[in-house]
Amino acid sequence: MTVTDVDARDLPNVSARDAAATTHAARVLAGMPARVEVPLGELGTLALARDGVRALVPASTGEAAGDVVLGLSRGVVEGRLVIEGALARRALALALGLEARPGVPLARLGLAERGVVAGLVASALHATDAPFSVALVAPGAVERGVALGIRVVVGGASGWARVELPVRWLAALAPSAAPGGLAALEVEARVELARTRLPAGALAGLVVGDAVVFDGEPAFRLEGDRAARVQVQVVIGAHAARARITADGRVALEDELRSIPAPGARGGIVNERGPEEVTMEKRSGNDETTMRTVDVAAVLAAAPLEVVAELGRVVLSGEEVAGLGPGAVLALGRVGASPVALRVGGEVWAEGELVDVDGELGVRVTRVRRSSSGP
Repeated sequence: MTVTDVDARDLPNVSARDAAATTHAARVLAGMPARVEVPLGELGTLALARDGVRALVPASTGEAAGDVVLGLSRGVVEGRLVIEGALARRALALALGLEARPGVPLARLGLAERGVVAGLVASALHATDAPFSVALVAPGAVERGVALGIRVVVGGASGWARVELPVRWLAALAPSAAPGGLAALEVEARVELARTRLPAGALAGLVVGDAVVFDGEPAFRLEGDRAARVQVQVVIGAHAARARITADGRVALEDELRSIPAPGARGGIVNERGPEEVTMEKRSGNDETTMRTVDVAAVLAAAPLEVVAELGRVVLSGEEVAGLGPGAVLALGRVGASPVALRVGGEVWAEGELVDVDGELGVRVTRVRRSSSGP
């Protein structure tokens, strides 16, 4: 895990309403294919892949001089499609049977040239059953909406496009990905900061004031209200996704939920002999029995246990879980406002506060919830 400090000026100012719109958009996109290939006849295949979603803010709606901006309509032209200039020229050259010249300055295409590009876009919209029409005239900006990034590959060339949609259009893209009653169910999403392994004996002896150090994990530094962004993991059951959390508790997912390896099978032997000693028997081929005594306490004390530093949990509906993916945002609450939980085997063993131990991540224990004598 790496920690990256980012100046607050690098982060867009996104309102709670816009963050909710982004989460809703990510939920809608989760029910759609992440990659689509569209056959364009003699022009080959057009490959489209999702590349994140974000709220539209005034600073993010501009485009370069050579980019092609088209309108998107659902009866009224209110959305926009911005295509990278180099990609638009490559598509135009393919459509006209010409060779694209990479060194040509990217001035704005003329009306007829933009019409050819719009025709290609209309063909792609029709092939993917997208509920929009394309127009040569585009609105100046989408007042309130989201921007969907798209990676495009066509004719051996790759580039980007950005679809800017009003929030109210999102429901037209796809139905809820959570079928039936699953949408109403509630589950917990855990936000984990780091993991380490410690001997059971060390855990049993934890007292208030001790610090659990996560070797190799850089310290979590928060300087006042500075918006530091730190790598975390969002875990739901046996699935997890990488994410980043800011000082104010916004957790932004960076990839899809993926299955994580299940823990090894657990088992035990019910034995009425004392807890300190167990006699093990091993039979040889001559039916001779070799007896040896094992110090169970020493074995248990040395056994490594996984310790998880958990920043908090968020309760999500089934419908919200269906929308988790790159760009989805969860609101956890300000980092440091609540104790960090140290969990062992899913149970809270202790609670503490984040500290810097010689540059490494540490959690100083402020409360021990479990010990060798029980809860």
